[in-house]
Amino acid sequence: MYLRYTLDAEGKRVYTMTKDQEGEPTLNAHPARFSPEDTFSEHRIRVKKRAGLLKIKIAAKNDVYVDSRMAVMHRALFVWVLILLFFIMLVLILDHRTDWNWFVVFVPMWIFDVIALEYVIFNIVMHLKNGHDRNRTPMQTKLVYLFCFLLKTAFGILLCLRLEYPEWKLHLGFVMLPLWILLIVLLTYLSKRLYLMIAHRPMGVRRS
Repeated sequence: MYLRYTLDAEGKRVYTMTKDQEGEPTLNAHPARFSPEDTFSEHRIRVKKRAGLLKIKIAAKNDVYVDSRMAVMHRALFVWVLILLFFIMLVLILDHRTDWNWFVVFVPMWIFDVIALEYVIFNIVMHLKNGHDRNRTPMQTKLVYLFCFLLKTAFGILLCLRLEYPEWKLHLGFVMLPLWILLIVLLTYLSKRLYLMIAHRPMGVRRS
């Protein structure tokens, strides 16, 4: 039971424990626990933001992290399916189970190359349009990616031409040239990145 009250003829409170008295409902005598006007909410939110304790902000970060992980998983699964299809078709034609055109066998690779080229070109265009990149990827890195995908596509086309049209007698060195350039570019780029990571790594503070 809660303490309740009614008003007498003089307007004074008469306390009781019943919900109604003489046919009239009684009122709750307990004050509200919280004021409907929170005058310090702005200050609390500001302090929680400063300390990184705001639950809304943390939840938003977690949602972005989960979404990014799901996007990476979907991309990896898509690439895995394309590679699996390519190897299945390659085994079938090497085992003489089918007489498909070599360009048809490489269709999964063409799909991957087209999507990758569109993605890189779109990022380059948006970088040039906005003047910056949201992922802070340098323009030089994007150009390297574009050059590598173009070399990979060129190697695939030359390889299919050599396999499909042997009467053309394409030299193997000419066919492998884009692949060799691709490997050299990747080796140079990765070596440079590794050197920069080691050079800019913070050194430990020595104790005296």
